[in-house]
Amino acid sequence: DENAHLAILDGRDIIYIAKGETTNAMRVASYVGLRIPAHATAVGKVLLAQLDASAILDLYAGRTLEAMTPRTTTRLHELLGELRSVATDGFAFDDEESTSGLQCLAVPVHDASGQCVAALSVSVPTMRMVGLDRTALLGVVQGHADELSARLGAVPARLRPRPSGDRP
Repeated sequence: DENAHLAILDGRDIIYIAKGETTNAMRVASYVGLRIPAHATAVGKVLLAQLDASAILDLYAGRTLEAMTPRTTTRLHELLGELRSVATDGFAFDDEESTSGLQCLAVPVHDASGQCVAALSVSVPTMRMVGLDRTALLGVVQGHADELSARLGAVPARLRPRPSGDRP
């Protein structure tokens, strides 16, 4: 029972397009339509990780990465490294990078063509995240993202045919 956000990428920002509100007293101050710098959020990192390095360099050419908190990544080469990890791992984690006291876990949402069209996250106050099993939480968020992807016509990754030449 935590806040969930569905977001899309718009340039260097993410935009929340849907939000599920927690019943807990401590809540995230966010709303549908809110824009936040992508580099400082888990959903943003998932979405940016879909781009190749040259597109990211072009996107941030001549720009600085705004520090939203003391934990925000503000160096482009560090962001590129994080995005490589996100692309490999299939999820992103925001450790108080956009909001002090808040951690977020995000995964991609795919359409029928297999393209990532949005990212789904869960936002948890750091004091509550300490007691949670992050692997289990990732499974729950991934399950919901898979449901959204299926509604968009995506075939689950485990059922997609492998390209010829790939080995099991």
